[in-house]
Amino acid sequence: MDKKVVLITGCSSGIGLSLAVRLASDPNKTFKVSNAGVGLMGPLEVLSLDSMRQILEVNLLGTIQTIQAFLPEMKAQGQGRILVTGSTGGLQGLPFNEVYCASKFAIEGACESLAVLLQHFNIHVSLIECGPVNTDFLVNLQKVELGDTCLQQVDALTLSLYEKYLQHCGSVFQNAAQDTEDIVKVFLDAIQSPSPAFRYFTSGVVPPLTRLKISEPDGLRYISALSKTMFSAEEQ
Repeated sequence: MDKKVVLITGCSSGIGLSLAVRLASDPNKTFKVSNAGVGLMGPLEVLSLDSMRQILEVNLLGTIQTIQAFLPEMKAQGQGRILVTGSTGGLQGLPFNEVYCASKFAIEGACESLAVLLQHFNIHVSLIECGPVNTDFLVNLQKVELGDTCLQQVDALTLSLYEKYLQHCGSVFQNAAQDTEDIVKVFLDAIQSPSPAFRYFTSGVVPPLTRLKISEPDGLRYISALSKTMFSAEEQ
């Protein structure tokens, strides 16, 4: 069996850790694994520039540097697979996650650009788009707490929306989060497919909004739908 080189970003815990363990137990393939993923949540007015730089550097540059490190090896072998853990934040603008989403949108663009080029080297790039997953993401997330003194400078409406968004996130992770093993199965499908897709969705939650984004380019219905999902209807 031919050896395959697979790069996976985000393997310190959760999805990445489960996948790394699964792949490490397979004696027939060679896998390259790295970590790049940090979250930041809060009203934009109170986020520090240092925190913003960290998110952009770890999420975006960490992913690109990892791919860059192994590209010569894959090109020399004339084959390879690059699997990048995407997220809802890479396809949708999530309120109070502007910097995080910016980094994930950038990863989407970088991977799409690479996919166009690297197909000529028999190297396949795949994004595994995940929604909420049963991991420690919310625990490890860098976020501004509601009682933080820095929020005193934020207007009342923004604070109200932030509180609702935190409640929404808690509810989603409690009621709709996927198990990491379900995500691992999608990764394995991408790894084992003779013609892997560029984008895989781990659940059916995200594609409807994504289709709305494409089908109506002016974006008005998409913004309205996303807002209604995140906040109560009376705020529209």
